Parts: sequence; structure tokens; C-alpha cells
Amino acid sequence: MIRVVVGSCVAIVALTACSSAVPEPSASPTGSEFALLATDALNDARANGASDAQLHIIEDAIATGGISFDAIQEAVHATFACFDSAGVRYEEFAPAVTNGTLFPSYSFEGEEKTAVADECIHTNSDYVEMLYMRQPSAIEAGLDAFEAGMPVLIACLRRLGYELDDDVTADELKALLVMREEDVGTPREQEALDRFACVREAGIEGW
Repeated sequence: MIRVVVGSCVAIVALTACSSAVPEPSASPTGSEFALLATDALNDARANGASDAQLHIIEDAIATGGISFDAIQEAVHATFACFDSAGVRYEEFAPAVTNGTLFPSYSFEGEEKTAVADECIHTNSDYVEMLYMRQPSAIEAGLDAFEAGMPVLIACLRRLGYELDDDVTADELKALLVMREEDVGTPREQEALDRFACVREAGIEGW
């Protein structure tokens, strides 16, 4: 098994989720909301064995309102050091810009090492990776990227037969794109996959 980790999440309910110990809020956080999210993450991290280095980065995030790329790289490289010690095979890729934000990117593999790899991530970078994606600057950049792709997305959805007003909003489109658990195994699943094809055509990598 090979798992690729990159900072991008697509809203496919029950099929795809962001890997994180702390659930994502439904709304985009403001600075104060991010501080509350980071505080919850800090408390959870302390209670569940996160490293001192990861805790320090979260504490800085609460104080400053965000996480720098250097800080998330530091956390991810600590995960790599844990992989090395545990014999987990992994590959680091060049950082990738996803939804307007630069993210670390890596993969790891090995069925027998999955639990060990997950523990390395949880201990060293899981909370930091989640908060990096949920900080206000990343949310704003993601919205900008989504809105830039909306004209192509709307045109594609209209070709599929969806009637969309010219003033349709980003939130309305995102609601349309969600696949729900009860859709799986029904004709609605293929309809959702067709909508996701429009997302790819529009160059939208996540939202």
C-alpha cells in the first residue's frame, strides 16, 4: 500500500476526509476561531502523546495566528526521522502549491508498517498539518483558487444539465459538489463523480 500525503482535502462526505486527529470545523475560521481551534488541538495533542516539538509549534500558532511553511516542514521532517527509526519506507516530493498554499508532500508504503507510520505522523506532525490547512491564510487562498476556477466549473456543470444562475455563489457550488454516504452504490454516486470531473476540468484541487 502507498499513501500520498499532501495538503489538500475534497469535500466528499464519507469517502474522502482530511487525516487529522482533530475534526475540521464546518466554517472557515477567523483569527479568533483559529485560536480556539488551535487551543483544542493543543489540549488534544498533549493528552495523546504529541512530541514536545509539535506542541511548541501549536503554541506558537496560538500566539501568532498561523503556522509558517518552515514550521510545518520542521514537523514533517520529524515524522521522517521517526519513519527512518521505524523502518518505514517513504519518499519526500517537492513542495506543491495546492489551492494557493505551499504544502509539503510525501508518501509512505508498507502494509505491515501502516500503524507504525500513523503513530509517527500523529506524534510529530498530524496536528500541525491540520492547523496549517485550517489557518485563515490557507482558507482565504483556497477560496481565491476556487473562485478562479468557477467559470469553467459552472460551464461544465451546465453541460451536465445543472441549471445554475449567473450569480451562483462558491458556497452553493460546494454544496452541490458534496457526495453523501447514502449516495454510494446508487445512480447518484456516478452523478457525483461526473461533478468531480468538472472540478478537475476547472483545475480546482480541493476546497
